[in-house]
Amino acid sequence: MTTDGLEGAHVRCLRSGPLVVAAAAALAGGAACDTSLGARTFEPGVEHLPGPGYVDITTDPPRTDRDLVFRLVGPDGQTGFQSDTVPRGQAANAHFIDLPGRHGLIVNGSPCAGSFMLETDRVTHVVVRFGRSGGCVVSTTRIGPVPTG
Repeated sequence: MTTDGLEGAHVRCLRSGPLVVAAAAALAGGAACDTSLGARTFEPGVEHLPGPGYVDITTDPPRTDRDLVFRLVGPDGQTGFQSDTVPRGQAANAHFIDLPGRHGLIVNGSPCAGSFMLETDRVTHVVVRFGRSGGCVVSTTRIGPVPTG
């Protein structure tokens, strides 16, 4: 029996009736349905996954003497999905949004020392300091509510 990649999968289902249980069991090739999540129910319009967190990045010194390309490093170590560029001479201010977890930065292709946490529906304010040898260090200055309005 072909189950489109669900062979041997452990199917969990909600106690929402025998039709759903039977359909889930059939998709899993007859596997038993785990009803330990039976207390949870579907709620229209309610999301049960974590919401995003935000990061606001500035630099010390505040104006850059070279073009800067910031890349966000996600909690799983993935890079390159989000980047922000600040031209030379402008006030460095970059913004990213991602799922909660510990993040890092790569600036102009070099990883910065340090990391910061993104929290659901919070803004993490980060400052990047540059060393004389060209390296960078990331530190959190504060974590606060997302501005409204």
